[in-house]
Amino acid sequence: MSTLSEVEVIAALLERLPEADAVELVTLARTCPEFGVQALLPRVQSVLDELRHRLIEVIAQAHHEAALAEEWIASLEALAEAEADVESAA
Repeated sequence: MSTLSEVEVIAALLERLPEADAVELVTLARTCPEFGVQALLPRVQSVLDELRHRLIEVIAQAHHEAALAEEWIASLEALAEAEADVESAA
């Protein structure tokens, strides 16, 4: 197995970057010797934290609404069952 040259490694990295996810990009930025790239990391972290917070809010709200909907459906089913029992008793 041959070792890749520096040029080959950099070429492979260039091919990967357009599809890299946030974790890969942050990992690469942390190891990049170019100060300007590392200087962006706090902003990226701030945006990711904001995104995480907003997603938690949205998903928590969706969870709350889904739980309310389940409770409402259960109450309608119970009501329909009670009405059926009354009709069959009459």
